[in-house]
Amino acid sequence: MKTEFKWSHIMLADDDDDDCTLFTEALGSLHPGLKLSVLNNGQKLMEHLHQPPDPQADIIFIDLNMPMKSGIECLQDIRSHLRLKNSVVIMLTTSNHQNDIETSYGHGANFFITKPSSFSDLCGLINKALRSVAEHGVHQPAREDFVLSA
Repeated sequence: MKTEFKWSHIMLADDDDDDCTLFTEALGSLHPGLKLSVLNNGQKLMEHLHQPPDPQADIIFIDLNMPMKSGIECLQDIRSHLRLKNSVVIMLTTSNHQNDIETSYGHGANFFITKPSSFSDLCGLINKALRSVAEHGVHQPAREDFVLSA
């Protein structure tokens, strides 16, 4: 079931080309009208976010482990920047380590998703993430609602 959202621009920062392709295909199949910008490392993400006008994306998906600047470093920069601090940030990573989840929550990520192994699960998680953002807005949910799973 397709749900209509008010967003027009999603951003993805991930250094894995295959994961970027899958995310692009999944988002495109679910919400073909949404613009998607893909950046392949954290440094490029932050440079892009600091170009006027900012914030440039309604929702930012960030991988934890990237070259040049990690996902956590990007999250910290976003939360410390006056014009970006209310951006919706979703950590999208292969990690399911409790420490990564707690660190992401502690630094203010809105949600945490461990990358699924199937395309259909990825589609489901993207929709779940978008519905969760619609429900919570820019506010971080309670800890028990932070990790989204298929």
